[in-house]
Amino acid sequence: MAFWMTELPGGGFAMGEAPDEADARLQIVRQQGRASVTFHGRSGRFRWTVVLDEGKTSHGWADTEDEGGGS
Repeated sequence: MAFWMTELPGGGFAMGEAPDEADARLQIVRQQGRASVTFHGRSGRFRWTVVLDEGKTSHGWADTEDEGGGS
């Protein structure tokens, strides 16, 4: 279990728990607004993409926009 906390771009803070450090890093990036979520019509799912500090991207699929980190 990993606990994470980050400052938000518009002010304030966000925090939470994640199953591991990698997921915690993804949650932080999503909260900081460096993530995008788009709907993929063919699959009927949401594809999320995040850009990490090193410039690398990570991506995956979610059944809902909220699960993908969207608002």
